[in-house]
Amino acid sequence: LVNQGAYPSATPGLQRTRDWLAGDGAPRHPRLLLHFEDALDGRFDMAARAAWLVPRLKARDIYPVVVFWAEGFAEAATSLLQGMAPAVHQRAGGPGAVADMMLEAEARRFLRPLWRDMRAQAVALADRKRHALPALKMLLGLMEARAEGGRPLELHLSAYGAGALALCALSRPIARPGVRVGSMHLLSPLCRVAEAARLRRTLRPAASAVLNLRPEDAQAERCGPYGGPLAQLLERSLEPEDGAEAEPMAALSWPSGRGAPAWAPGRDGSFPRTHRDFGDDPRVWDAVVARILAVSA
Repeated sequence: LVNQGAYPSATPGLQRTRDWLAGDGAPRHPRLLLHFEDALDGRFDMAARAAWLVPRLKARDIYPVVVFWAEGFAEAATSLLQGMAPAVHQRAGGPGAVADMMLEAEARRFLRPLWRDMRAQAVALADRKRHALPALKMLLGLMEARAEGGRPLELHLSAYGAGALALCALSRPIARPGVRVGSMHLLSPLCRVAEAARLRRTLRPAASAVLNLRPEDAQAERCGPYGGPLAQLLERSLEPEDGAEAEPMAALSWPSGRGAPAWAPGRDGSFPRTHRDFGDDPRVWDAVVARILAVSA
C-alpha cells in the first residue's frame, strides 16, 4: 500500500498514516489493521515480529498499525521463578505438583505486583493525557470523515497475548458511531474469558475469533521451572485476588471446555505448539488474513 518502510507506532508515525489514508493516493476501500503486540517480550523481539508481519499484510492490501505498549514481563517472571525454584524444590522434594503449588504461592507475593503494573499500563493507554488515545482518536476521526465522504475505511483489530489487555482498555473509545469493526482476532490472549466476551459485546465485530493452542499443546508448555504454561500461572496466582476463585484465562479456553468460543489451530499438529509461536506463525496469520478478506468480500 505505502511504498515506504515501517515506522514506529507513535504520534508522528500515525500522523503520516493518517495523511496518506486521507489523500487521493490511498485505495478507495483500504483495510486498516490495528494490532496490539504481546508486550511480554523485550522490544527487540516485538520489533522483529512487526518487521516480519508488516510487509506480509501490505502484500494482501491490509495496512497494519502495530502498537507496542509495554515490555519485559516474561523475562522478569522467568528469572524470578528460576531464582525461587532451588529452595522450593528442596522443600517440596523435587519438581512436581507440590512444587508448582508452592511456586504459585510465591508468584502471588513477587510476580503479582509486576502483573498489576502491566494491567495499569494497559489502562493508562486510555488516559487522555497520554499520546495513545489522541492518536487513536485521530485515526477514528479519519474513518468517520471517509465514511461520510463515501470512501469508507475498514477497521480490523487483533491482539496477541497480553495485547488483549490493551485492546480491552481502548475498546470503548474504538466503539464510537461511524466506526465499523470488520473483524477482531485474539491470538492466545492473556486476558480473562469474561474480558474477551466483553470485547465482542462492546466492539460488535462482523467476525471474531480466539485463536488458541490445542489443549494438549497448552498443557505441555512450561514457564521456566514451573510445570505449566504461563497462562496457567497467571490464572492460578496472578489474576485472582486473595481468597477469590481463579477466573478462566482466554488463552486456556476451548470450545468443549471453559465456556468461551475459541478456534484451536493446527489439529494436525502442524501449527504453533507454544504461546510464543503465535506472533509470527505464517499459518496463524494466513487464517487471520483469510477472515479479514472474507469480511471485506
